[in-house]
Amino acid sequence: ICSVAKDEIGELSRAFDKMTSDLKESTTSIVELNKEIRDRKEAVAALRESEMRFRGVFESEMIGTFFWSPDGKITDANDCFLQMVGHTKDEVLSGEVGWKDMTSPKYAAQDVRALQEIAATSAMAPIENEFICKDGSRISILVGAASLPGPTLGGVAFVVDITSRKRAEDSLKIRNNAIASSINGI
Repeated sequence: ICSVAKDEIGELSRAFDKMTSDLKESTTSIVELNKEIRDRKEAVAALRESEMRFRGVFESEMIGTFFWSPDGKITDANDCFLQMVGHTKDEVLSGEVGWKDMTSPKYAAQDVRALQEIAATSAMAPIENEFICKDGSRISILVGAASLPGPTLGGVAFVVDITSRKRAEDSLKIRNNAIASSINGI
């Protein structure tokens, strides 16, 4: 209305103008608030879907997976990994199991380099390694790891048991050496 009158009608007019302005602001705020609520609901749904996918991969039996801390602890592991190394979930969750303790000593320097690579690039290329299982047996593995966002370095690793492949390679080497030696003997 924009009245400049000094009487009661002018005052009423200005009060009405202020009320209209406040109403427009409230309406805009409600629209923005509804948009923000909708956006948050979409973000929560996307996060839940992402978590379900990740949980599905972690809990699958297709590959050994564990969460690790740089001090050498395994903080969680899936059943596939636990079966490979012979440990229980309780042992892992209690902090008894460490990937540094399971790593064969001949691979210790390689692990240091891998941690440096992860610190520099957030991931490491898969490498061959050897783990010492709970029963003392050894398994040849292919391991890859990546850091996870957070205040401290730590992350997730995948482990594939390649013991059968390594044994087959060793057997093939022995056979090839035997053939080469027998030719020399003949």
